[in-house]
Amino acid sequence: MVILGCTVLAMAIFIIDLLIKNYIEKTGTEGEEKAVCGGRLLIRRYHNRGAFLNAGERRRDLVAVLSLVLTLGLTALFLLTFAPWQFQHKGCVKIGRKSGGKLLKT
Repeated sequence: MVILGCTVLAMAIFIIDLLIKNYIEKTGTEGEEKAVCGGRLLIRRYHNRGAFLNAGERRRDLVAVLSLVLTLGLTALFLLTFAPWQFQHKGCVKIGRKSGGKLLKT
């Protein structure tokens, strides 16, 4: 029951976030602040074009490639944890048939 409640809460947070972002994209102008909830929240449309505090603003192509490489690498690592040979050894998740490397202790 707790897992279901946490899942519903996480889904609600993501959906509310998505709705707020879509609303601001459609109605807001760049840099304009809008006060909501009696001025307790300020919503501003802002685009971070260079990742990490605009550090890569001048090198957007590099940021895109780095993002793609990291995403593909971590996806491959994640998928390897489901590989059939991981179940050959009790107590650990293995990567690679011959390498014998342990990724996670279970």
